[in-house]
Amino acid sequence: MANKYAPLWDALKKDGHVTTAIPIPLQKRVIRGLINLKDRDRVFKLQASEAKKRYKIVYIAESARVRIFLRPFEDMSALTVSDL
Repeated sequence: MANKYAPLWDALKKDGHVTTAIPIPLQKRVIRGLINLKDRDRVFKLQASEAKKRYKIVYIAESARVRIFLRPFEDMSALTVSDL
């Protein structure tokens, strides 16, 4: 069974940001679903670890419109002396 948030996650991976309309009572549920998909996506995790980056989902809610971003940050535990 496909996850109902998978199309939103695919668009977020592709573009790095998504703007969508989500009813206010469901916004946190959708964000939690996206975080869950990000954590379970093994291919995405492998590509991120090879790039020595980690990603976090950040969102800005403006009434029913939600802007969701996939923000990279350096994975300090994966860096070696030669990387510095």
